Amino acid sequence: MTGIRETYKQQWTVLSLAVLVWLTVACTTAEPTPIRTDPGPAECDQRVQVIVWGDLNEDGIQDPNEPTLENVQVMVTTQENPTENGLQLETNEDGRVNFPTRELENCQTTGYQALFLRQVAGYEFPAQPVVNLDNFDPLHDAVYFGLQPISENSDG
Repeated sequence: MTGIRETYKQQWTVLSLAVLVWLTVACTTAEPTPIRTDPGPAECDQRVQVIVWGDLNEDGIQDPNEPTLENVQVMVTTQENPTENGLQLETNEDGRVNFPTRELENCQTTGYQALFLRQVAGYEFPAQPVVNLDNFDPLHDAVYFGLQPISENSDG
């Protein structure tokens, strides 16, 4: 009798496992549930936009007839130590460059500054070659570097 009981126990165990597998397959959807990952704070998806243009009328405002300047090197770096660990990029054909805030500590602009690095042929350095980013709002602000043309009458 003991042998028959062992056989029934084994059959019930196999049958129970088969039912469990069938229920698992029958009750799951055809498509797997997507895994949701936390991309981090929204600040990490923002940018510091820098715009460089030739300020022909020297009013500090980019007018439609004033050219944007491409291939101009600008940098975002810490205010405390601007010579180390800066992010250096060049403006595109629209005179713009976007520095991703995910490259900054805690994705925040506080403690950083934007620097205009090199003089551009035919233009003077901007009046403000360094812009403090402590109160910068990546959603609404941009850094503007309007370069004034070198006067033809200057002794240069």
